[in-house]
Amino acid sequence: MGKIRDFFRPQRLGFHLVLAVVITLLLMLVAAWVLKAYTQHGKEVEMPNYIGMNGNDLMNETSEDFVFVVRNTIYAKDKPEGTVVEQDPIPGENVKKHRKVYLTLSSPVPPTVEMPQLAGDITLRQAITILEDSGLELDKVIYTQSENVNLVLEQYYKGRPIKSGTKLNQGAKITLEVGADVRDIDAEGDIPVDDLAPDPNDESSGENFYYNN
Repeated sequence: MGKIRDFFRPQRLGFHLVLAVVITLLLMLVAAWVLKAYTQHGKEVEMPNYIGMNGNDLMNETSEDFVFVVRNTIYAKDKPEGTVVEQDPIPGENVKKHRKVYLTLSSPVPPTVEMPQLAGDITLRQAITILEDSGLELDKVIYTQSENVNLVLEQYYKGRPIKSGTKLNQGAKITLEVGADVRDIDAEGDIPVDDLAPDPNDESSGENFYYNN
């Protein structure tokens, strides 16, 4: 009991405080060393560029530096199936070894989109913008004599009318029937340039007329 009372004597309080600080610092140094060893701090490598390579080949290879994970696939019609189009981390970034590299691969299957409603009070220029925003493309325009000049009268896919909301592959080509103020329209739906009478109040008039050849 005497030793315990002696240990807590006020005369030795300063010594104990110094001892506590030293022990705390030693514990912090040991913890930092352990953390550094665990995370391999300082042992970083530059991330290679895998974009354009075959993702399936990367998945089948055994890498000593990285673990490859396919995170997503996106439609890329100009690239072979399975080509790496995106990677995370990006090329050139300094990363630790044995980390996961997330790959986005190309797919030959386009996603589906919904056909918008274009026929009604939408101008040709507006319809083209809506088509592009929807992931669709304009195939051709057929002009029909109508009081609704430069407005979309009907929408077609592969020669048949198509309703809004119909699922189509991204990039599908849509034909539009547009009203025009003309005197003569030939049997094929062509309109001579000199016969066009666009709506003067429509800013798109005279700029976005297409002809069915």
